[in-house]
Amino acid sequence: MYSPCHQLQTDVLVIGAGGAGCQAAMVASDLGATVTLIDKGRLGLSGATYDAFTWGKGITVAVSGFNMTDDPEDHCQKAMEAARGLANPALARLVAYEAPQRFRELLEVGFPFRANRLGACFGKGLIGAVIDQPDLAQSFRREIARRPIRLLERTMALRLLGDGRRCTGAGALQPDGEILAISAAATILATGGASSMFRYNFAGPELTGDGHVLALEAGAALANLEFYQAILGTTGPVSLFFPQWFLAGKPRLTTVEGHDFLANYLPVGADPGGLLYERSLHGPFTSSLPSGQVDLAITSEIMAGRGTAPPGDRERLAGVWCDFAGLPDGVRRELDGRFGRPALAWLRSKGMDLEAGPVAIAPFAHAFNGGIVIDEHGRTAVPGLYACGEVAAGPHGANRVGGHMLSVLLVFGARAGRHAAESAASAPRAAPDGESVASAGRLVAALNQQVNAAGPSAVRRAVQEALSPAMIAKDEVSLGTALAELERIGGSSRPSDGAVSPTETAAALGVANLRQMAELVVRSAQLRRESRGPHYRTDFPKEEESFGNRSLVWERKEGVLVSHWASLAEKGQMRA
Repeated sequence: MYSPCHQLQTDVLVIGAGGAGCQAAMVASDLGATVTLIDKGRLGLSGATYDAFTWGKGITVAVSGFNMTDDPEDHCQKAMEAARGLANPALARLVAYEAPQRFRELLEVGFPFRANRLGACFGKGLIGAVIDQPDLAQSFRREIARRPIRLLERTMALRLLGDGRRCTGAGALQPDGEILAISAAATILATGGASSMFRYNFAGPELTGDGHVLALEAGAALANLEFYQAILGTTGPVSLFFPQWFLAGKPRLTTVEGHDFLANYLPVGADPGGLLYERSLHGPFTSSLPSGQVDLAITSEIMAGRGTAPPGDRERLAGVWCDFAGLPDGVRRELDGRFGRPALAWLRSKGMDLEAGPVAIAPFAHAFNGGIVIDEHGRTAVPGLYACGEVAAGPHGANRVGGHMLSVLLVFGARAGRHAAESAASAPRAAPDGESVASAGRLVAALNQQVNAAGPSAVRRAVQEALSPAMIAKDEVSLGTALAELERIGGSSRPSDGAVSPTETAAALGVANLRQMAELVVRSAQLRRESRGPHYRTDFPKEEESFGNRSLVWERKEGVLVSHWASLAEKGQMRA
């Protein structure tokens, strides 16, 4: 039986050091709790908050000087409209009404946000603020460092610990290979999403759905996993966010051989240029608007082998050509003056020059809109366990208003941190159950014995290859094929032939979590036989009233994984 080499006690344990985790840790610490913050990577370098795929992060808040309106109710209504009935209204309202104060608090301590002139996706009339990625990372690092927060980097959560009644912390793998048992009165999951399950993705390799799997195994519920965002990006020479507002210039979209194709996917007489303009108004793909046909057309051409990389090329990502040559001077001036110079300069610094010639673009998986079911304090169904940020479901539904995630992570990071600190002050100090501690050691042993001979990276690539054909458009056949392939991957690991490093062990656990999450995503997509928001079924292309506002919820009952349909407004009513 394995036992931990070290034990550590803390009031509040935060797993994940992106924006949500940092916010939770900061608030809990300011309330006097002892806080331990663990990150499987490095603070400011890993996680979606700090990704390098775009030049900045936007936030939508009802604050005069940053938004056209200072009315939180308008923000709330736009968020609920975008959610297509699948958000928890109480949580969406909290975000709209509390985000302004959380935003002002960051301004007061020196986060250099600036006004943003672009409208929020799916939130007509809403705009907000933006901050450059390096400034955001530096600011959170500074705020964590100035507090007595114990930061453990390159430390991977293995299992949540419990005493049979509540979550009492986590077992974690340290970079030197030793297992650390962290006893905590309250534990907060802030581990982000799992978009790296797709080959085309804007997610760091560390985003493998760890928190989702930890929560599910501990007894929490997951919901809305079929709803993940996909946005347009460049496919070469580097993968970067493609500013969708440039589509307002109505560029030519062509195959690798130079053939225009968009009109082929539209009704006779429809205007491709008008559709491109409508697509320029939102970043993520959605089936709820006609403009989603642009993404579907691009995907169809790539899947048909008419993209910029040969079919089956495992090294290059295929795209379609997006060509701005020949645009009228007036259109060029509009793109330059209203939107473009900072974005154009940033792209050019990365080797992508939109003015020099066509660039290859394709849809990329970006962020999850579903996750762990929480209540207004970030509590899950497991006493002592909280979740916030992208790992949590409820504040948004099918579509998500642009800039909403940063608002969500600030509001629910603060709420989870506050309630966890207050709860920790009165929670009994219970040692973790010996069996749950031992299970963390057994997990490490099993991973070391079952690391695939080709390495975790090969498993990740196999998961990506299985899911990518069904990332945007899917049907019963493609989903069934993906599920069968994932099941094959799950049974294909072979005993390791030699010593395994802690880094390999952590990577193996990450891809195991990713494969499990991928299976849940596919099974969720199979069960939702309609199209809504970013979930598009070619065999069920319409949004169906019969689904109403019900979300698909996954839970473990007596060790068996089960699903059922429920409203998040009802499901989010957690016990204290």
